[in-house]
Formats: sequence, structure tokens, C-alpha cells
Amino acid sequence: MRKNMGHWVEIGLESVEYLVLQLLLASALFSFHRSWFYILLFPVNVALIGKYWRCLEEKIGRKWIQVLIFALCCAAEVLICGAWGYIQMEWVQFSH
Repeated sequence: MRKNMGHWVEIGLESVEYLVLQLLLASALFSFHRSWFYILLFPVNVALIGKYWRCLEEKIGRKWIQVLIFALCCAAEVLICGAWGYIQMEWVQFSH
């Protein structure tokens, strides 16, 4: 029972990490959509989604639970972005 609980805590922490990083990347993608930097951020976003999916596959045996948790994270991201918007980012030039 204790091992199983630790397993779910780890999935919860991975999900929170995924949400935070996904929100930051989505904000950066919205902010830099007309910049060359967008080209670099897009594959990072795809890699993050893949990493999270592999984590779910490794920790959860049933496919429908994996899909459910992933869908809940995606819904949470949409709700958070809908409620608070995204973080506006811009280039900051360092001067000497």
C-alpha cells in the first residue's frame, strides 16, 4: 500500500512539473510567435509532451488511465490559460 501511494505521489509531482513547464513554454510560444526563437521552442514543447507520456507509460500499466491523466493535465492547462492568460515575454537587451 505504501509503495503504491508513493507511486501516485510521483505521478502527481510529474504532472505538476509538466503543467508548469507546459504553461511556460506555451507562454513563450505565444510571445515569440513571430520570432526565430519559436522554431527552437516548438520541438522542446513536443519533447516535453513525449517525456511526460513516457513517464505515464512507465508508471501506469493501463492505457486508459494514462490517457485520462494526460487529458486531465491538458484540460487543467486550458483552464489555467483561460482563467489567467499567458505570461507576456519579450527580449531584453543587455547594454554595457
